[in-house]
Amino acid sequence: MTGGSSTLLFQYNPRNGMLQATSAFGLDELRTDPWQPSLAEAALLDHAFERRMPVFVTDADRLMPDLASRLNTRSALLLPLTGGTDRIGVLAVGYDAPPSSLDVGPEIIEVADSFVAALIMFRFR
Repeated sequence: MTGGSSTLLFQYNPRNGMLQATSAFGLDELRTDPWQPSLAEAALLDHAFERRMPVFVTDADRLMPDLASRLNTRSALLLPLTGGTDRIGVLAVGYDAPPSSLDVGPEIIEVADSFVAALIMFRFR
């Protein structure tokens, strides 16, 4: 659906602002250390959360080096996961090369909503 080569699902910790990877796809390893975005990375994430829309970072290896390293890709699609006004997490999809079209269709929003539901259910277990 997204065409990405790898995916990381991060759960947001409101106490310290860090993001903990809870699952991955297409990666050889899932790093257990939390992702604490640098100032530049945090600015891009904040933009996604403020707009409540996915953000495509074509040069993630330069703008979001820690995330690009975790995804093992050069580009990334950031899907902010929110419940009301609360930050729930981030779904990061890695791309080896940027797709030909950076348009985000409504089906991507539905994917994000599914992950929000899963993370909320996970909290209640």
